[in-house]
Amino acid sequence: DLFAGASKPPATGLIAVAQIGLFHDEAPHPAGNRVQRWYRRGRNFLVKYSQAAINAVLDRRNQPNEYVFYLADPLQGAELKWNGEKGTVRGGSVAFTLAGDSCITFPNGANPVGSFTVHSADLLALCPNAGAYDVPRSHNLWAAGRYGIIRRKNRKNSVGLTVFATARHSW
Repeated sequence: DLFAGASKPPATGLIAVAQIGLFHDEAPHPAGNRVQRWYRRGRNFLVKYSQAAINAVLDRRNQPNEYVFYLADPLQGAELKWNGEKGTVRGGSVAFTLAGDSCITFPNGANPVGSFTVHSADLLALCPNAGAYDVPRSHNLWAAGRYGIIRRKNRKNSVGLTVFATARHSW
């Protein structure tokens, strides 16, 4: 029984109110001289957008698991240090960094976007919407039709279509 340990099943429906981050309309948190940072939480991840000055450094200490950062601008690369190893990340790239201590330096400045799991408790605490998913929600599941496609009618009798991958189909 899915809810055997609970006194009642969690609420169904909306997982959470939309979590919109309009970073250009918000002050960075925490404010810094060399790096400005903005955070927003998703259900099981958080996003950190940064504006890093020339030669700015982003450190992660005791990172519990891997994280990823994206450098959109091809002219904004980075130097990555992890576990005694050094590497260069070209601009226009995505880099995955393993758990533990890491240090990222931006020789030309950069606007990196990082993605972390919610297990990064120190970063989660900086998200203005950190508690957005505190109330558990679940959704009713329907049996998947052929190829993982579900057809169902909504309240107004219009047909909705949801596509997802299922374990029994290989793509």
